[in-house]
Amino acid sequence: MKRSHLQEAMQLRIPKEKQIRVIVDSDVRNKADDPFAIAHFLLTPVFDVRGIIAAHHES
Repeated sequence: MKRSHLQEAMQLRIPKEKQIRVIVDSDVRNKADDPFAIAHFLLTPVFDVRGIIAAHHES
C-alpha cells in the first residue's frame, strides 16, 4: 500500500504546498534511535521526504 493511500485512510492528507520538503541525514549505524527517527519522518504527513542519507559515524 502506498504512503498516500495510508494517509488518505487515516484522513491525514496535507496539501503539497503545506508540506515541508526534507532530506534526512542520519548516522543510522551509531545508535538505536536513528532508525526510529527515519521512520518518524516517513510516517509524518507534514514531511515530504525527498531523500535519505545513511552516513557512517566512527566513534
